[in-house]
Amino acid sequence: GGVPLAEDPAVRRMLEERWKRRGRKAGVGMDKQCQVPGGMTALENPVGSAPGLVGAVKGRHLAMLPGVPPELAGLLPLVVQWFEQAGVLPEARPHLVWRTAQIAELALVQRCQAVREQYPDLRWSWWLTDFGVDIRLSGESVQAEESLAAAGRQLDEELGPLVYTRGGATLTEVVQAQMLSAGKTLSVAESCTAGLLGGALTD
Repeated sequence: GGVPLAEDPAVRRMLEERWKRRGRKAGVGMDKQCQVPGGMTALENPVGSAPGLVGAVKGRHLAMLPGVPPELAGLLPLVVQWFEQAGVLPEARPHLVWRTAQIAELALVQRCQAVREQYPDLRWSWWLTDFGVDIRLSGESVQAEESLAAAGRQLDEELGPLVYTRGGATLTEVVQAQMLSAGKTLSVAESCTAGLLGGALTD
C-alpha cells in the first residue's frame, strides 16, 4: 500500500495487559502486532491477541483480520460497525436465500440454469455449507424485487424438496423444530460419523 508502519501505543497497552492477566510476559512477536499501517485503525480482539485493522489505504477501504475462525467471528461485528459509522457500506440489496441438501454444487447450478437465463439482471451465488449448498439470489436495487420474487417462485418449483429452508436456519435446527412440533424424539447410532450427528443435534 506504500504507507508507513507505526507502533500504536494503545495496541501495546492492550496486549501488555492481556499478557499480564495471563500471568506471563509479552511474547517476542508482540512488537509486530503493535504495528499499524498509516490510515488504518486497530480494533481490540475480543478472543485473541492480534488486533483487527480497518481503514482506508490509497482510497480503498479495507479490513485486515486474523484467520482463526473464532477471532474472525469476534472481530467481524466491530468491523461492520466501523464501516457503517464511516458511511462506506453499500445499501443492502434485496435478496433471497435457499439452503439445500443432498445435491452437489455443480448439479445445483445446472438445475438453476433455466431460471438464471430468464433473469439475467439478478446476481447468483452458491457456497458449500456443513450440510449442503446455499444459494443466494439478489437484485441490484429495490426495483429488482419484482424479478426477484418471480425468480424465487420458479426456483421453489424447480428445487422442491432439495430445499430444507428459506433463510438462515441450519439443517439441525430445522430437524429439531420439526421433531419438537411433532412431539417426536430421535436416537442415532453412528459409525463413520463418529458421533457428529448426535453432537450437532445436541449443540
